[in-house]
Amino acid sequence: MVSGSRWAVQLAGLCAFAIAQPVFDVLNRHPEFFIAHDVSPADLTGITVVIFLVPPVLLFSIERVVSLADTRSGRMLQSGFVALLVAIVTSQLALRALGLGEREGLALAGSCGLLVALVYQRNATTRRVAWLLGLLSPVFPIAFLLQAAAPSPDEAMTTEEPAQTERAADVPVIVLVFDEFPLLSMVDADNQIDAARLPAFARFARSATWFRNTTSVSDGTSLAVPAILTGRRPRTDRKPDFASHPQNLFTLLAPTHRLDVRESLTRLCPEHLCETRRPQGGATTASLFLDLSIVAGHVIAPPSLSRRLPPIDDRWEGFTQNADDLPAAEIFADFARGIGNRGLPTLDYLHILLPHGPWQHLPSGQRYGSEARLRRPHGLDGLRWAANPLFGKLALQRHLLEVGYVDRLFGEFIRSLKTRGLYDAALIIVVADHGISFSPATKWRALDDRNAAELMAVPFFVKAPHQEVGRFVDRNVETIDVFPTIAEQLGIEIPWPVDGRSAFDVTLPERPSKRALSFYSRRERVFGPSLEDYPRALAERFDRIAAGELYRVGPHPELLGRSPPADRSAGEDELRRATIDLDDPTAFDEVDPAAPWLPVYVSGRIDAVDAPPEPLAITLAGVVRATAMPFLEKGEWRFVAILPPDVLTQGRSPLGLWWIETEGAEQSLIRAL
Repeated sequence: MVSGSRWAVQLAGLCAFAIAQPVFDVLNRHPEFFIAHDVSPADLTGITVVIFLVPPVLLFSIERVVSLADTRSGRMLQSGFVALLVAIVTSQLALRALGLGEREGLALAGSCGLLVALVYQRNATTRRVAWLLGLLSPVFPIAFLLQAAAPSPDEAMTTEEPAQTERAADVPVIVLVFDEFPLLSMVDADNQIDAARLPAFARFARSATWFRNTTSVSDGTSLAVPAILTGRRPRTDRKPDFASHPQNLFTLLAPTHRLDVRESLTRLCPEHLCETRRPQGGATTASLFLDLSIVAGHVIAPPSLSRRLPPIDDRWEGFTQNADDLPAAEIFADFARGIGNRGLPTLDYLHILLPHGPWQHLPSGQRYGSEARLRRPHGLDGLRWAANPLFGKLALQRHLLEVGYVDRLFGEFIRSLKTRGLYDAALIIVVADHGISFSPATKWRALDDRNAAELMAVPFFVKAPHQEVGRFVDRNVETIDVFPTIAEQLGIEIPWPVDGRSAFDVTLPERPSKRALSFYSRRERVFGPSLEDYPRALAERFDRIAAGELYRVGPHPELLGRSPPADRSAGEDELRRATIDLDDPTAFDEVDPAAPWLPVYVSGRIDAVDAPPEPLAITLAGVVRATAMPFLEKGEWRFVAILPPDVLTQGRSPLGLWWIETEGAEQSLIRAL
C-alpha cells in the first residue's frame, strides 16, 4: 500500500490529467462561461482551486477512511481509483482523438485502466512516475490562470475624439439584437416578410429600411455580437469583453449619449460607463459551481451518461434552470420602460436570447411541454442532425412557434415606444447575431457546406429618425456594417479603423464577397456577394412546412378534422404488436385554454415488437387534430405532435390515438389508445 503523502501527490496528478486539465481546456476555449457568470479575479482563483483540488481531496479522504477500517480494502480502493482515472483519460483519447465508438472506446479505456492499476501496485518505477507527474501537476492550474486572466490582444486605443455633429446629440438610439434568428424564419416563400405569421415585424418594416442581403460574420454569439458592436471582423484570439474590444459602439457614443446597456453573453461596455444589467437573470456562487460541475460531467463522462445531464450547448449559464426562470416578456417590458427615463439622448441596447432555444412558447406567449423533454430537440447527435428529415421538421415547427412569440413581444415593444412618443425620433436598429439550421445530416449551429444560408442570412432593419416609408435593399451587407451604419446615421466620424461600412453608402463599390468565421471549427469561409444556396434553402424551408400549415406538419394532413369510426378498435394482434405510453397521460383531465401552460405538446413512447409502427392520428373530443410519424431514437420508437391551441376547450378533453392504415389511396383509422 502506498504511503499517505506519496499517494496524495500521485492522486493529485492522476486527477489533474483525468479531470482538471480537460475542464480547464474547455473553459479556456469558452470565455463566455466566465462572462455569463460575472466571474471576478477572486472567483477565477476559487474556480481553479476547486477544479484542481476538490477531486483528489475527496478521493483521498474516502481512501483514508476505508484504510483506517481495513488496510486491504484501502489498497484495493487505491487500485480502483488508479484504474478509474486512467480509464477516464484513455476514454477521452479514444472517443475524441481516435474517433472510436462508445462501446469500443470504453472497452479500451477499461482495459488500460485495469492494466495500469495492476502495474501500479506491483512496480515501484510506475509509482515513482506517478509521483513525479503529481509534483508537476500544478502546471495545469497555473497555466489556466495565466491564460484565463491574460487580456486578449487589443487594438491601440486612439486618443482622437470622434467628430460629432449636432444631430448626434439629438437622436436617441435603440439597438435590439436577437439571438439565433435566421432570415428564413421571417420570410414567406417569395422572400418577403411573412405578414400573416409575423404582423409586428411586417408593420415595422413598412417604416424602416430592410437590408435583405445581410449575413452574419460568425456562427457563434461570442464572435458575432462583438463584430456587430465594433465593425471589425471576428478573431478567435479575442474574448467578448471590453479589454479585447475597447473601440466599440458604447465608447463611441458615451460622450453624447446616456447608456442603458443590457448584454447577455458579452461585456463590451466598460464598467465605468455601464452598470452590469443582465437581461437573462444573474449568476450566484452556488449556480456558478453547479454549472461548473455539469461542465465537468460532460467532459469526463461517456456519451451515454453525458446525454442524461442537462445540455450545455444552448446557453452559457443556468444549465439546470427552467425556461420559467428566464422571463422574456418581463425582460422586454423592463427594457421598454427604461427607454427615455434618464433624459435624452440615450443609447438603449438589448441583446436578448430569443428566439434561441429551448423553444417552449406558442405565438400567444403561452407555454407547452416540459423543460426536461423540450430542452434538446429530438434527432441531434452532438451538433449534427440525424439523416431523417422528420427531426428537422419537428424542430422547425417549434422554432417557428417561438418566432411567433418573438413577433408578439416585438409588437408590444414598438407599441410602447409609440404610445410614449419615443418611436418617431429614434434611430432603431434590429439585427440578429446568427441563424440556425434544420437541414438533415447537417450541423444545426456550426457552419458547414450545406447550411450557410440558414446560419448566415439574418434580419437587419434600420428605422431612421422620422422615417415613414419603408424600403428594402439587396446590396451585399454584413453584420460588421451595423456599427458604421449607426455612426453614419448619427453623423459621427469613427476615429479608428473598422472593417465594415455604412449599409447606406452607395458611393463605394459593392463588397465582392461575404466571409464568415466559424466559432466551432475556427475556419473562415468565403462566399459570393449573395449566398448562392439561399434560393435552395428558401425552397427547402417551405418544403418542410408550407405557408399556413404550422400545425399540419404530420403525415396525411387530409385526415385533420375527420372523426374516426366508433367501431374500429385494434384487435388482439395489433395490441400485441405495439403499445403506446403517453409521456403525460393526465394532461387533458382538466384543460384551461386561458392558462399560461397548455397541453398541446403530445408525445410518447411506442413499444413496437415486430415492425416499425404505423403513423398516428391524435384526436381531441373525437376529432383528428394532429398526426404524427413515429421515429426511432436511441433504440426507442417515439412520436411527437403539437395540437393547434384553438381546439382546446374548457374542462376534460378526451384524447385518443389511432393507427393510420393505408390501403391503396385510402386511409383507415384503428384505435390504438
